[in-house]
Amino acid sequence: MTFPDSPRVLFRKRPLDEVICQIRFPPILRIEAEAPSNFQDRIRHDYPNYSKQVHTPPIPQELMPLVGVLGVSTSVLHQFADEEHDWTATMSKDFVALTAKDYADWKTFEARLVTLVDTFTDVYQPSYFTRVGLQYCVRQRHSSQRIAARRRTMVRIASAFRARRAL
Repeated sequence: MTFPDSPRVLFRKRPLDEVICQIRFPPILRIEAEAPSNFQDRIRHDYPNYSKQVHTPPIPQELMPLVGVLGVSTSVLHQFADEEHDWTATMSKDFVALTAKDYADWKTFEARLVTLVDTFTDVYQPSYFTRVGLQYCVRQRHSSQRIAARRRTMVRIASAFRARRAL
């Protein structure tokens, strides 16, 4: 199914809180083993702020004594942000992502994404990409009455759908 061309609409109040594109690839161990200095040099003019996070999966308190025995793995996240922290490039051993908290339009996002992925590809040379995910996070500023009305509408739609499937 193709959609007809339509003019772009720019809203005065932007409805999106955040837009994220994550591109996954087979693990590149070098990303966790060494500092990403070459990569940082290439993107530092757009993303001058750097932070490193070590992410450990959440573990129930009762299993904490077994952590050493089980060898729970951690992952390293390298984050590069612009001066205002509106744009963030995140890199791990198996993904690179771009997050925009100041999303204005697709052209701007796409230009930054292409530059980021091209730079990443030049530096780390992933064999291939396994998945591309694009997520739009919409601002939730609705009154409780609107939320209740939308829930009722969704229940009616779901009921109608079930009724059709039963036929």
